[in-house]
Amino acid sequence: MVNPSDRRVHPRRASHGLSATIGQGFRFRRVIAEVLDFNRHGMSLRMARALPATEPVEIALEFENVHIDGLVGVIHNCRSLADGSVRCGIQFRTGARTQLDRNAVREKLVRLEKALANDASLAQERDD
Repeated sequence: MVNPSDRRVHPRRASHGLSATIGQGFRFRRVIAEVLDFNRHGMSLRMARALPATEPVEIALEFENVHIDGLVGVIHNCRSLADGSVRCGIQFRTGARTQLDRNAVREKLVRLEKALANDASLAQERDD
C-alpha cells in the first residue's frame, strides 16, 4: 500500500517477502535486514544497529523470481525505533562507477517494483 503522505516523487511500497542482505566496505560480514518499504530508487530497512551514513553499501535483494546482486547504495539516514532497532534509509546508486551492469540492474529494480505492486494488489483483492 502506498502512503498518501509520502514526500517522494516515487512513493515507496510495503515490501512483505522482500529480503535484503547488506555489506559495507571491504568487510566480509553481511547483514540480513528486514525491508520495510521499497521503490526502484531506494528502500528503508529495520536493522539491529545503525550503519555509517553516506558510506556505500553493497546490496542483494530477492523477491519471488527477481534476484538482484551487487546493487550499490548509500545509507542516507538512520533513526532509532521504539523497539530498540534502527530504521535506515538507503538510496540506490545505479549510476555509480562501482555499479556493474547498470542497465540490467535498473531493469531488475523496475521489475522488482512491479512485482511488489502486483503482490500488494493481490493481497488487497484477497482482503476485499
